[in-house]
Amino acid sequence: MIPQEFIEEVQAKTDIVELISSYFPLKRAGRNFKALCPFHSEKTPSFFVSPQKQIFHCFGCGEGGGPIQFLMLYEKVSFPEAVEILAKRLGLSIPYKKSSPYERLKTTLYEITETAAVFFQKNLFTDEGKDALHYLKRRGIDSETIKEFRLGYAPSGNVLLEFMRNKGYSLDILEKASLVVGRREGGYVDLFRERIVFPIFDVKGKVVGFGARLIKERNAPKYINSIENPLYNKRAHLYGLNFSKEEIIKKDVAIIVEGYFDMISPYVKGIKNIVASLGTALTLEQIYLIRRYTKNIVLVFDADSAGQLANLRALDLLLENGLDVNVVRLPQGFDPDSLVRERGKDYFFRLLQEKEDFFEYKIGILEKNLDIESIEGKTKLVEEILTTLSKIENEVKRYGYIKKLSSYLEIPEEVLILELKKKMNKTYLQGRKISFVPIPISEKVVIQYLFTCGERGRDILKYLRENDFTHPLARKIISILLRLDIKKNDDIAKKFLGTVENKEIARLVSSLLMEEASFDERTLKGCLEKFKRKRIEEKRKKIREELKIAEVNKDITRMRELILKYKKLKEGING
Repeated sequence: MIPQEFIEEVQAKTDIVELISSYFPLKRAGRNFKALCPFHSEKTPSFFVSPQKQIFHCFGCGEGGGPIQFLMLYEKVSFPEAVEILAKRLGLSIPYKKSSPYERLKTTLYEITETAAVFFQKNLFTDEGKDALHYLKRRGIDSETIKEFRLGYAPSGNVLLEFMRNKGYSLDILEKASLVVGRREGGYVDLFRERIVFPIFDVKGKVVGFGARLIKERNAPKYINSIENPLYNKRAHLYGLNFSKEEIIKKDVAIIVEGYFDMISPYVKGIKNIVASLGTALTLEQIYLIRRYTKNIVLVFDADSAGQLANLRALDLLLENGLDVNVVRLPQGFDPDSLVRERGKDYFFRLLQEKEDFFEYKIGILEKNLDIESIEGKTKLVEEILTTLSKIENEVKRYGYIKKLSSYLEIPEEVLILELKKKMNKTYLQGRKISFVPIPISEKVVIQYLFTCGERGRDILKYLRENDFTHPLARKIISILLRLDIKKNDDIAKKFLGTVENKEIARLVSSLLMEEASFDERTLKGCLEKFKRKRIEEKRKKIREELKIAEVNKDITRMRELILKYKKLKEGING
């Protein structure tokens, strides 16, 4: 809830050259500054900073934006957190807006989940919690680990409900925090009962929800989680990331496992760059989260068929989002927790060193399930592997894997490349990887003009519509600009970058701004004329459709009206 006016003030007072050079050295390159890009490996500098435009852009990996976008990428923080860092550097206090009812609800839920976490942990050390405590000790979880991960115990009955009611919390708010659930016959009961409790933290270490495990056999699921609420979304959190994020950044690799114990056991044995997917197939939200900290992933799932399928589903999603993926195969019957406890951390370290890249792993799984001596089996394997390869952005990498596949199956590279191109064309048509689809020249010229030509740019903005643009990112840019309150002396580019959290949009804008574009009124007029003709053609198309309906209904009067409208629009195109 930071006012937009304050964000603009922070941007105006921040010198992007000074900001970036406080993190790593920049060298003068004409009017700009350059450096080796911090966001990808390179030997020749392709990272440029423009003091005039107050932007950065890497011509290697495409990252770009203003001061806020730089901090989001470099410090791995959110948009508001980046603004807070800049404000602190400038010695400014943030005049936060009065929180909304939704924000006040979230604040209350944070208080409730924290109170519940303290309650659960205290119960672990009571007489009723002794079986749970003994169970944890049997699994190698000592007192220090219990304290660090804040493990607890949910007793039987409605003890938590009564405790929280005595604290003054209503049943309604306890249900919103998913600590109690309603019964069909009326009333409420504790959601977690007779279970070991694992607090689930956000990346800042705040408790947002709970997972809970049975310790005694009964007719109920072994694990249950908090029901989704304003704080907790199972798809958007990675268990243990608050503990491991520093080590992940330091080692530039994240090990991803499935469950709570699978994360905790290796972590306490010294494998600190590890997180768990909360027992679900890896989600897009979790991938976006981990991508803040590293682009290198090692998947370690169970050796059973379910674990292998989870790996295969995760592979394509990770590759599609620009991450490098390796996989560790565990011995049959082991998960990371049992492996570390029974065979030791050194054995697990050795398996990590022997990891396979995604290609070898997927080939190995498909070999077991397909008859690759048959045409049908070979075709299915090629289909599956090319689907995965189509997710890789880097053409050199793609070609390297094509060569491997060609050698393995004894199929000419040209045939595989042809099939891959077909698949990639389909991907583009489905609207994926939109940032790599070239932006039409007329749309590019108009956006560059808007951002760089001051008052004249503001003047033409009022004549534009979102539907004038065909490129998905261009449409989003225009949509944001049309909603912005742009005043007479505003720097449109700076104001725009003071609102944008989307990395793809920031990359496109920084790349367009870095070009030394020169404009003349004739070029601009031609681009705007193209938009006008497109609008008229859309109207004509609509009239043709209405005319067909009028003909079917034999509505002569309506037909005459539509024909007249059509002729006027035709004159507008030709005029």
